[in-house]
Amino acid sequence: MRELSIDINAEKDKAANRPLDLYRLYLPHTTLYLASSMEDIEFFDEDDNPQTYSGYDISRGDIQTDISLSNQEVSVNIGNIDLDFSTLLRTTEIRNAVVEILKVFRGHLDSAAHGIKMFTGRIDGVSLDQETLAITVVGRIDLVERQLPARKYTIFCPWEFGDEICGVDVPTTSGMVTDTDETGRIITTDAVSGSEDNEWIYGNITIGDESRYILNSTNEEVTVDVPFLYAIEGEPCEIEAGCSKFYGQEEDEEVGDMHGCQYWDNTDKFGGFLNIPDGKDVPS
Repeated sequence: MRELSIDINAEKDKAANRPLDLYRLYLPHTTLYLASSMEDIEFFDEDDNPQTYSGYDISRGDIQTDISLSNQEVSVNIGNIDLDFSTLLRTTEIRNAVVEILKVFRGHLDSAAHGIKMFTGRIDGVSLDQETLAITVVGRIDLVERQLPARKYTIFCPWEFGDEICGVDVPTTSGMVTDTDETGRIITTDAVSGSEDNEWIYGNITIGDESRYILNSTNEEVTVDVPFLYAIEGEPCEIEAGCSKFYGQEEDEEVGDMHGCQYWDNTDKFGGFLNIPDGKDVPS
């Protein structure tokens, strides 16, 4: 196993960087909402209604997949259970009850869309003593209906802006080229007249058969990444808006204008990951 430096371990173990597991136990006559936390967590239930998840000393093993790739199982231990909890478990048949495990981040508990469903299965094995409940949860992978993930963890959204998954109705505008600078990278056009600064950033401008990526825009001109070869005054142009692929829209000194899912009011479709801990000030 790779050994991490002291600085990296300190960064990794910060409370803000650690995800939480939330558990929903669907018992015959009630649903238990539990959190792997020393305090209660306010999140949402399966119907997106606000719900308190009671904090318990919960640990689980890795999710294991059998050789056939059709079944998964995970072991969960719930410690320091109180008398009421213990009594409920002893008087309720919990074997075969459905369990859902979600992963959330402490800094992003304000939307049900921020819960990442990690596992769903039924309780197959149960062990209960005075203070600890140990269960084995078994789930089945539907290889026909389920699309297995095959992408990297990234803070950027992987969806194509405006496609069926993204769902944004991408704004467009059109007009005429009124001037170009000598570099061919700054295009003056009435297509952006009345626009806010950087309203068309990350989008594309098309003139004739050439299309270029927009680095910034004003209410008079756009600046593109690669010079146009044949952009001339009087030529028609088409402009399509773009997205930074970030979650937020606030200004950040490292990444610039975010212009992402919050800007487009589309955070429920964000396909990236909100928190990916990184090591900063790592000693060489």
